[in-house]
Amino acid sequence: MNARKRMAVAVATAALGGLAVVPAAEAASTSANHQSAHTATVAAVRADRTAGSWTCNYYHGNSKILRSGSKGAAVKEAQCLLKLHWKSPLGKHLAIDGKYGPKTTKAVHEFQHLRNKYQHAHIRVDGIVGPQTWKWLRY
Repeated sequence: MNARKRMAVAVATAALGGLAVVPAAEAASTSANHQSAHTATVAAVRADRTAGSWTCNYYHGNSKILRSGSKGAAVKEAQCLLKLHWKSPLGKHLAIDGKYGPKTTKAVHEFQHLRNKYQHAHIRVDGIVGPQTWKWLRY
């Protein structure tokens, strides 16, 4: 990775509160370089440049419906992707714990509202992660 890419990764990591965003081919080496004994960095990688989808490698689908009370890898994926979308203030500070509680619901609700407001996504603002919300989380 050249100096320009390293600088971009460092700036993105700092701006996203420790969330490293790197191309898939460089994910393994960059992720290892940015982890310390005290802070584990979540590596969000662009899995497929042609499809333009983002993943945090907890869950790779987009068909699970997530709502309050849901648990597991798909919830971790949604939480990580909400963190990745740093323009969502509630998502930025969301814990990636795999439990879909009130904070995750509020972060999803805010994410849906902001996508509709600024990107005309036309998704239902209900705090539930369904196929349309997955699409926009991975966009």
